[in-house]
Amino acid sequence: MLTLALIRHGETDWNRERRVMGWGPISINAEGRAQVERLAERLSAAPIRAIYTSPLPRTADSAALLAKPLGLTPIPDERWIETKITGWEGKLWSELAGHPIRAAYYMEPTETRLPDGEIFAEVQQRTVAAVEELRQRHSSECVAVVSHADPIRAVLSHYLGQPLSASRHIRIDHATLSILELDGATVSLRLLNAPPELVRLP
Repeated sequence: MLTLALIRHGETDWNRERRVMGWGPISINAEGRAQVERLAERLSAAPIRAIYTSPLPRTADSAALLAKPLGLTPIPDERWIETKITGWEGKLWSELAGHPIRAAYYMEPTETRLPDGEIFAEVQQRTVAAVEELRQRHSSECVAVVSHADPIRAVLSHYLGQPLSASRHIRIDHATLSILELDGATVSLRLLNAPPELVRLP
């Protein structure tokens, strides 16, 4: 059985300002670092055998903090990168309120392409491919993945058998842990969007 620990990066200044980040090279801020350090402390004795990460600075920063007490080196994998949304990077989300593409992205995830970016179904395709590879490589281990809210939502929707459009109802906060157990055709959601203080692992 693969135990998959899905972790969102810590807070950034752009998160606080509610700006669109996409693939922007934004690092975690002081609060984000503190969030991840609290989670790293909770996971320091967990049986995590590998940590994979989106290569963007905010995820790479977070993965490095999580990996240190475990004695691991994070493994970058571009399939875990945030949704590409180049045309909106740096904009305030408030500027995009009511924009038809923003609304349709989740409602019609197989048809709506973000400006100079991806369709949500494409995000799901690449992240599920990454998970299936992990199932082969770590078939009876616990591994962590440090990623972003949309990729995590996409994976959860797929393995829980939900329509991708329903993923908009899944909240994934900064430095939270969600755990899937994948055992052949059996899938169990062990934890969802747990902040550090609620994480209990052996």
